[in-house]
Amino acid sequence: MAGDVGQHFLQDVQHVQRALWQAGMARLGALAVGLDGVVAQQDNYRCGGLDLRGVPLQQLLDCDRPCFPSGRADFLRAWVHQPGHHVLGLLHQGRLAAYGVMRPCLQGHKIGPLIAGSAAQAQALLGALMARAPEGGAVFLDVPQPNAAAVALAEGCGMAPMFETARMYKGAPLLPDMRRTFGIGTFELG
Repeated sequence: MAGDVGQHFLQDVQHVQRALWQAGMARLGALAVGLDGVVAQQDNYRCGGLDLRGVPLQQLLDCDRPCFPSGRADFLRAWVHQPGHHVLGLLHQGRLAAYGVMRPCLQGHKIGPLIAGSAAQAQALLGALMARAPEGGAVFLDVPQPNAAAVALAEGCGMAPMFETARMYKGAPLLPDMRRTFGIGTFELG
């Protein structure tokens, strides 16, 4: 069985919005910052950068589990603590609702996994992670093609496909629900 699974995207992270936000935040320093925002966009505004290292591992596992055919406790425990990895999440009613990881790669940085319950959550995390990439660096996102919202998110950020992969199985696969997967951690590890 074969099917299109991944589209790889590349993004130059020099965005006007990012530069304006960073300049404004740098100027404000330690001052409290507030904004009046549309209620429907609250998840986007909240993504100032909750570091997942402070979230109980079980919440990370609960958020991740629906997206994979088996648990990944050992992998996630190691993945979020790797040097150079930026790990962010969004809380909803005190529980982890979405998370993303950005790591250095041979050229630039790669974001993944990017797991979210909605495109708005994924967009907030993607923006917050991209803002942590070095100025002018490339950011890669491996998007699962069956998730149309993930493909639209990447395209909406101006990302362009680099290449595609096909997922193949021997035997009857346990297929996870790809609607929450907006970025694959790494094709080598899942």
